[in-house]
Amino acid sequence: MTMSEVPARMKRNLHVILPIALYLLLRIPSLIEPQWYQDEAGYASTAWLTHLGYGLYVDAWNNKPPLLFGIYGLSQMLFGASEAGLHALTILSGLAAIIAAVVGISRLFSARAALWAGLAIAVIIGTPMLDGDLALPESLLIGPVTVGVVWFLCSCTGSAVRRPRARTLVGIGVLLACGFLIQQTA
Repeated sequence: MTMSEVPARMKRNLHVILPIALYLLLRIPSLIEPQWYQDEAGYASTAWLTHLGYGLYVDAWNNKPPLLFGIYGLSQMLFGASEAGLHALTILSGLAAIIAAVVGISRLFSARAALWAGLAIAVIIGTPMLDGDLALPESLLIGPVTVGVVWFLCSCTGSAVRRPRARTLVGIGVLLACGFLIQQTA
């Protein structure tokens, strides 16, 4: 790849790059100044107790589905008792949502529509306005659910409208099931 190809490629993908950059910029404070939120602390305590051998929904009780505690447990395994580490996982979920939405909108409409939608989505899910700075079930499920829905919409549209393949539907179903296993009201 030559140096002249880089600017052309960046310009061609600006509708994806700008929303991602804005989202990451908006999420930086959640990594620098973490403050344990009551719900986050409850979920982390439940995951910690299960690692100590307490039974989920028996001795370590919380009313959320099990995948939420699995994600909290994964964060504890990777980053220790770090809220910033937990927020890194929510950043990844938000990135998946933004990328899926922007790619889907650019396929179904246009790059310009994808750019504006992507910027709006970055502000909505990247700021504390809708608790985008916290590791709540909604900020963890937004990635798999958005990817699943956009995948379904894109697989059902195109030049020749077609039915999605069984494997595609299973993949979409698994992503949507992840949403329900993080928050039952997904």
